[in-house]
Amino acid sequence: MFYEKYEEIKERVLDFWEENKIQIIIFTVGVILTFSYFNSKQNENNVELADTSTVISSVSIQTSSFKNEASQNKKEVYIDIKGAVNKPGLYHVKPSQRLGNVLNLAGGLKENADVSKLNLAHTLSDQMMIYIPKQGENYQGDLITEAKTNIGDESTNSDSDLVDLNRASKDELQTLTGIGEKKAELIIQYREDNGGFKTVDDLKNVSGIGDKTFANLSSKITV
Repeated sequence: MFYEKYEEIKERVLDFWEENKIQIIIFTVGVILTFSYFNSKQNENNVELADTSTVISSVSIQTSSFKNEASQNKKEVYIDIKGAVNKPGLYHVKPSQRLGNVLNLAGGLKENADVSKLNLAHTLSDQMMIYIPKQGENYQGDLITEAKTNIGDESTNSDSDLVDLNRASKDELQTLTGIGEKKAELIIQYREDNGGFKTVDDLKNVSGIGDKTFANLSSKITV
């Protein structure tokens, strides 16, 4: 029974093949070609995506590098070089550059230059002043003066930091060492009665301002 059924199905399949084998072959080839086409497209897309990702990554790296370089170049560093160099003057250098490199920019050292007390690897910063002494020179100042430090007498203040005796208010006068409310009023009274202070020494004419008090605040006042 089973064998007869098998033979019957086999004959039907063979008949179907004989009648439709051309269509079956065309259909099979079409399926294979379609699958190959879409598989090829998928691979191309993957390659394009990979290439695009690489390009984006490259652009990002270049942009980041450009920003970093622009940020570094934006900071201006000026160094003042004096003393025993061939071309003393003001030089614009890159941030964190070394002293030895800047000396080369200044035309190099003179034959009598003395760098025994200088660190040529010193990292420079903006507004720095470098002095190169001569051999045997008895130079008493700093060879390297950092930015925002006073040159010369450290007790000397700029004009903007001084209290003007002829213009200061009572509150401003009281910021001075040894000057309270009463003395501030006397200072104002003195300048009104005498047409102002002619020199800072006139402050000693105010009642209660002795030599000691004057000495403590003389470097902090002006007229």
